[in-house]
Amino acid sequence: MQIVFRTDASLAIGNGHVMRCLSLAQRLRAQGATCSFVCTQEAGHLNALLKNHGFEVWPLELQEQDTRPHAETLLPHWRLDAQATQQAIGHRTVDWLVVDHYGLDQQWEAILSPGVARLMVIDDLANRPHQCDLLLDANPGRQAAQYTSLTPANCTVLAGSRYALIRDEIRQARLTLPTDHGTRAALRILVMMGGVDQDNITGQVLSALDALDSTVMLEIQVVMGPFAPWLNQVNEMSYQMHWSTRVLQNPDNFVELMCTHDIAIGAAGTSALERCCLGLPSVNFVLAPNQRLSALALEAADAAHLVELHADWQATLHQYIRELQHHTSRQTMRQACMQITDGSGTERVAQEMFHA
Repeated sequence: MQIVFRTDASLAIGNGHVMRCLSLAQRLRAQGATCSFVCTQEAGHLNALLKNHGFEVWPLELQEQDTRPHAETLLPHWRLDAQATQQAIGHRTVDWLVVDHYGLDQQWEAILSPGVARLMVIDDLANRPHQCDLLLDANPGRQAAQYTSLTPANCTVLAGSRYALIRDEIRQARLTLPTDHGTRAALRILVMMGGVDQDNITGQVLSALDALDSTVMLEIQVVMGPFAPWLNQVNEMSYQMHWSTRVLQNPDNFVELMCTHDIAIGAAGTSALERCCLGLPSVNFVLAPNQRLSALALEAADAAHLVELHADWQATLHQYIRELQHHTSRQTMRQACMQITDGSGTERVAQEMFHA
């Protein structure tokens, strides 16, 4: 089976689209498929990462570039994008074209569909029509019926966190998690605001933690991506914190870090579901509109706290940190987390594609 992914990463839109497609591509490859990627080369792209994982990447050459964020708006050059994608695919036989991009909709899909056997869309927004055979929206709280008017009658819709595209290493780590993390002298906090964190929410969170009056010692570990624009400033800040604070850039042991920390403070994107899979209690921040549905659903399920970036958000964060200092509170949230996703969503999606 030949599968092509059309997705992007950049400083403007972050890494989430590419990372979840990578998870699916690895699962499909393990089951015998050949997967390739079509991606632009805007600042912050992850094309080298995809190649390092053994996937062919066909760079998308556009005559017209527009690097503005497109979280909820269509790309102004979608037609050029479609034509360039056609050229990249060439005369290859494609069993599935998978598109994960908020800037593309049924107009783009209508141009590409005739040249491929099947087309799959990965979405989070349910805000625009699609022409596809399979649609995936793995946000907690999402219902398939929300896409009824946005997809063809014969389209299969996979909705909800049962289908979350969790990396296999996370699914495997879940199987060996301790049933009880016990108590430590210090509360170990993992700060993970995404691969880019364009607005330096990481720095703001560290300022809030530095101001926290706590009788429990804090040990803070910050994880940042390779293209994070505020990396140097956050590094400098870590040296001045009165709590023990370390900064790691794109660590190889990221899954281990999620397994060995007591709580996380992070963005409510794809990584929030990874944390749930590993039973890691979290305080989530909505850093983009597409994260809101998931954040609200996780809060309603008692699987995470939600901090809105209003005037007094630091006080709210302090309140949640104090609550999660208690072992029983963390255990209660950990159990709720584990109910959100079992880590097998990627396998379920892959099976749906193979059996279509």
